[in-house]
Amino acid sequence: MELDQVRTRMGDIATRFGVQPLDVEWGKVSKMFPEGARVRLRKGRPVLVVGAAFDNHLRAEQDYILTGVALIMPHVMRRRLLFAWAVALPLALPLAFISGGMLASGIPAWLTFSVSLVVYWICYYAAHMARYRRFNYQVDRRMVEVMGRPLMEMMLDFDRRMRDCRPGLVGAVLNLFAPSPSQRAQRLDATPVTTVR
Repeated sequence: MELDQVRTRMGDIATRFGVQPLDVEWGKVSKMFPEGARVRLRKGRPVLVVGAAFDNHLRAEQDYILTGVALIMPHVMRRRLLFAWAVALPLALPLAFISGGMLASGIPAWLTFSVSLVVYWICYYAAHMARYRRFNYQVDRRMVEVMGRPLMEMMLDFDRRMRDCRPGLVGAVLNLFAPSPSQRAQRLDATPVTTVR
């Protein structure tokens, strides 16, 4: 598939959903992303990189990938630095006091620093995971409004297949960050959505 075609489809999808289209470029995409597409930051702006595996999907599946990325990136990028500071400071201050107490009680500095760092990063990424999951649910509702529930069910099945293709520990971590297709379907069932015709 030609890169210009993918860019045109991204533009059409962005117009349909009323969001800013992402720049699209060809590139190498890791097997961790069996969709054949991933977002990278270039000079602070998100760019969708599509690889050879992207061509292996049906057109509807490709459009679903493009739509999902176009819809979720405004949520992810908006106030990302503010969110990072809002999470980092409340975590850092208590950990600094706890670390000081651990050092005063005679615990070695290397152990104190290591434990504090591990706790900090676990909490930081847990906050990002909760935020990213919320964005996924918002994107699902928006897609159902425009595409309808039957098509969304097919796309959730596509996501299920892609999750099963992600190899190793990194794949497991990526799957942990995003809600499972069954969780997303349950959330859609719990939240009535009006389909726009």
